[in-house]
Amino acid sequence: MRSEWETVSGLDLQDAYVRQIPLSDFVPKTAAIYIWRRALQVPREALGSSAEFREWLDAAMRTPIAEIRGQRISHFAVIDQLTLRSPGFTPTKQRHFELMTSRKAREWLAKYVQDVGQFAPPLYCGETANLKERTREHLSGETGFGQRLQRVEPCLSWPDLDLVFYDLSQLRVRPEARARDLRRLLELITTAFSVAGYVSRRG
Repeated sequence: MRSEWETVSGLDLQDAYVRQIPLSDFVPKTAAIYIWRRALQVPREALGSSAEFREWLDAAMRTPIAEIRGQRISHFAVIDQLTLRSPGFTPTKQRHFELMTSRKAREWLAKYVQDVGQFAPPLYCGETANLKERTREHLSGETGFGQRLQRVEPCLSWPDLDLVFYDLSQLRVRPEARARDLRRLLELITTAFSVAGYVSRRG
């Protein structure tokens, strides 16, 4: 069965936004459920040496996959800040990069890392009646996720992400209030099963 999910490069989207190319060239102006996820594309410059590759990969592993800020959990307890991320390489694991002395070995590992990205949890899941406009709002920093992305460690930016979306235009639900309720139900289900760590809306 063919998947209905489509993927667009965050690099292409940011480039279009900066150069004022219509985002409609990349995403439809339609109702959709969407996910921002890590692309884990290793930069070519990081392949220059095993030390540069190790440094890039360690920073990528340390990049948070979820943040919780100021979340009240009872009448006397608040989580001020909780961040989920890998601690990165231990000294023992760093020594294993001696296996990556050749460029061919590093290119193989880069492809492996990129493929592993499909198993990484999404960072954010949302719903919208207009995917093109919502994408623009994220890229311009008008959304909470767009603002959070600007605060995360420098190794994570729009070019490091993919936008994955499910076009809902084939669903003919009226009035708009009912269509919005359906989108929010799908958003909740998608967030629950994908464990998107930057979604702050509850229920």
